Order: sequence, then C-alpha cells, then structure tokens
Amino acid sequence: MKEETRYEKHNQPREWYQSKLVEYIKANNPEKLKFNPTVIKIQNDQLTFGMEKHPGRLVISLKTIDDFHTKQMKKIYARLWGDSQLMEQIILDDE
Repeated sequence: MKEETRYEKHNQPREWYQSKLVEYIKANNPEKLKFNPTVIKIQNDQLTFGMEKHPGRLVISLKTIDDFHTKQMKKIYARLWGDSQLMEQIILDDE
C-alpha cells in the first residue's frame, strides 16, 4: 500500500507525527529520547517507529498521539484564556 503524505482521518503530515511522538515520549518516558525515536511509517491508524540500539520496530496508535495532542492543547488554551473551570477539569483528569 502506497503511503500518502496525509493519513486518512488523521489529517496531519508525517513531520507533525514525528514531533508529537517526540513530545509524547518526552512526557511519558524522557529517558528514551536518547535513542532518537523516528517515524518509519503510518498505516492502518498506527504509527510505526524505530529507535537507535533497538533491533525491532515499535507501534503506537495514532489515537494515542492525537489524544495526547488534544490534552496538550486544552492545557495551553486554559492558560491563555484563564479558563479556571477548564483548568480544574484538566487537573482532575490528571489525577
């Protein structure tokens, strides 16, 4: 199957997913950044990536990356607009 520059309902270019993958790993497993996670392919709602010194390929759901991005954006908007109610909900969701 030929890989497109944008991915079905996940209408983002490969570079966007590369940057979000790095942000996701930085937030969840910062010690893994030293292995230079790199997107290999995006197909069937999955992002396949590799890491230096790791012999295989790793797979993460695009939904996981998209949800992570949405959560980041909610926090940014809450801070920008001083939405204390939204900020309280985000804090409760994190607990």
